[in-house]
Parts: sequence; C-alpha cells; structure tokens
Amino acid sequence: MPKLIALDDGHGMNTAGKRTPYIPEIGRSIQENEFNREVVKYLKIELERCGFQTLLVAPTNTDTPLSTRTNLANSKKADAYIAIHYNAFDGSFSGADPSGIELYVYLGHTNKEAGKLASSIAKYLRQGTPQNYRGIKEADFHVLRETNMIAVLTENGFMDNKFEALLMLDKDFQKEVAIEHAKGICDYYGVTYKAEEEMSLLKVAVVVNSFVDYPVAELLANRISAPIYTRSVASNNKVASELIVVGGKSSGLKADKFTVLSGTDRFATAAKVKKYIDSIK
Repeated sequence: MPKLIALDDGHGMNTAGKRTPYIPEIGRSIQENEFNREVVKYLKIELERCGFQTLLVAPTNTDTPLSTRTNLANSKKADAYIAIHYNAFDGSFSGADPSGIELYVYLGHTNKEAGKLASSIAKYLRQGTPQNYRGIKEADFHVLRETNMIAVLTENGFMDNKFEALLMLDKDFQKEVAIEHAKGICDYYGVTYKAEEEMSLLKVAVVVNSFVDYPVAELLANRISAPIYTRSVASNNKVASELIVVGGKSSGLKADKFTVLSGTDRFATAAKVKKYIDSIK
C-alpha cells in the first residue's frame, strides 16, 4: 500500500500578519500562503508521480483551523505530515535582515524518525537556490505536537528579507522547493524519485479517483500489470495511451482511449471491475 503523505500549506490567504512588508517593485505585499499553496500544489504532483498518496489538510484558501488539519491527517492515518511555511523575523526590510531555510520537528524528536525525515528533506533543500542553512530545530508547534505520525515543518525563506521575499512569487523557485521536498521524502522512504521528463508513455494505466476505490483498482492493476495513478497526476500528464478509470469520470484526463469502470457507489464500482477482470481471463 502506498504511503499517505499529508500536505499542509501553512495559514490562509487572509491570515492576519502573514505577509511580506510592502514591496515597491511589485506595488504590494505578498501573502505567505501565495507561496505555501503553490509549493503544496507542485509537491502533490511530484509525490503522486513517485507512487505516494497525498492528503490536502487545508484544500481551500481560508485559514483552516490547525486542529481541523491535524484531526484530518490523524483520521486518515497518514504516514507523514509535511507543513510548508515561509519565515519572518521583525516584519521589516530595514531590520536585522535574517535569511535562509530551517526545518522543525517536535520536542525531543531530532534523533527520531521525524528528524531523519527532516534531514533527508534538508539534504535536497541545501542543493537548490543558494540560501543560508539554519538547521533542524525543535518546537512545540501544534502540527508537530498533535499529529500521530512523523511530522516536519519547513521554513523556506524569510518574508522580511527582500531577496527571499521576491522568490516567493518565482514559479521556478516554487517548483524547485517542491521537488526538493519530494526528493527528500522519496529518500527517506527508499523510493526512487521520478522526474517529470523521465515519465515515458505507457500502453495502459489505471486511474483511481478516490481512496475508497484503491483496493479494487490495485487488483485490476496487478491483473493487467499496469501502474496506478491518481486523478491529479493523470490530469496534469499524459501517462498512457489508454486509461482505465476506476470510480469517477474520464473528463479532464489525458489519454487516447478510456475505459470507465464506475458505479453509483464503491460496491457497484467493484462489481464492474470484477466483471472486467473476468472478461480478460
């Protein structure tokens, strides 16, 4: 069963105070969540391409309560929790002007599994855009304390450092940070990282739209020796000439041919998949 990674794009678009100082070059401030949500969007795609399942704990632009985020991750029994953030010091470009990246785990967890995961992510973050590396630290943050799985929170720059503030809107930087996190997570779990350009077009693949349909989708995939992709990956990339869709519709997916095995509920979907498997014996 693939590992389930809970993804948290810190704060919300209207969270008070979570923004850069006014930047004359662009005529406005930048909200922290403008960066966080984009990185999580790209990270979701990266992880799913590598075979992970993902869970967005704050899927809207509102500031989802922290307890709602961690309760969802706990209820879904996620294997790891990754929170993406951007740091701040004094809210001014004219102050001490700190810079760089730092990672956080819960108190006493530096030498435990969370610390190992943080170290794996840090290894790749340090290979990207040159930034001051501030290390792995411990903190009593809610998302680190109240999660039942290993949890890491990353601060990927400082909003009150002019250079790093402008990086927040840089699409290449956003994608780079997502890729570095994905590589670190793959490294920790012993999974081979698959870059986008490494994906070759397959003859057939199975697409699953919901976690509840995964067991039957896995039976089908094993029977026809085909990989399983989530809907988001198959929507962003043409992964196969033919897609067999288990649950949901084919609209928005990329392929030359579709076979849709979907019922009114998971039981009806399972029945259609079984019938399909029987037909190819």
